[in-house]
Amino acid sequence: MNFQNIAPVPKYREILGGAIRNSKKQTKEPRSKLLTTHIEKKLSLVIRDFPSFDSMNDFYREAIAQVVDVAKAKKALSSINWAIDKIKQFSKETDLQGYKQNLGRISSIMKRIAPHLELLDDVRKALKDLPDIKKLFTVCIAGFPNVGKSTLLSRITSSKPEIKDYAFTTKRLNTGYFEFRLRKIQVIDTPGTLARFDKMNKIERLAFLALKYKSDIIVFVLDPTGNLQRQKDLYSQIRKYGDEIIAYISKSDICSPENVINASKELGIEEYFTNPEKLKRKIISLI
Repeated sequence: MNFQNIAPVPKYREILGGAIRNSKKQTKEPRSKLLTTHIEKKLSLVIRDFPSFDSMNDFYREAIAQVVDVAKAKKALSSINWAIDKIKQFSKETDLQGYKQNLGRISSIMKRIAPHLELLDDVRKALKDLPDIKKLFTVCIAGFPNVGKSTLLSRITSSKPEIKDYAFTTKRLNTGYFEFRLRKIQVIDTPGTLARFDKMNKIERLAFLALKYKSDIIVFVLDPTGNLQRQKDLYSQIRKYGDEIIAYISKSDICSPENVINASKELGIEEYFTNPEKLKRKIISLI
């Protein structure tokens, strides 16, 4: 779902000012009719752009709840719908009411929904930060920061994530794709260490939700040069969120074969991969 397409929500003065200017056009329509039609159209566009919070899948429902107050957002949308209904009613009464009287009534309604319009624009900005996770077969790459997850993503997909040499480099959910027999496969690089949910930051919570709801396959990236006990604990946690888990050992080019074998034994991993292409073939065999 792509939230980038939600247009900025105009302020009430912007909508009202545009409606007043529109009502001065030389047409056969009464000024009151032009006024109400313009505002009704602008408010309807606001409603159209926002997703239905009640029809979200589990991932997006919980992800959205991490970044916005859903109850307040729904209340704001309801207020906009109320305003549209009232303005439609005024539109039917244009022959009975003068332009100035209608303008006064509409101005009053617009002032009432002004804070709701501002809140919805804040919601729009928050939703823009959410990842566009598509309804595709999905592979989630998991592991500690700086173990090589983003590098692996770039090796098995066409994604070119920014890669730096320090921990916690991934500030969002990076996604990449590859195709197999005309089928598109989605791969997500998930940051975070699966600490208690209330101790996770926003990006870590989104990563957790991706693992929980979106992963068909989880690739656990093990760094043999890192703290094996901590990675073992994380591996045990991750096994709760997927039936199909593949181990990939990174940095094997700078480790001795003995270090690689010892790391796999420490985590109780019997099958593992050190070559991205072989890992990709394994993923394909499970699709």
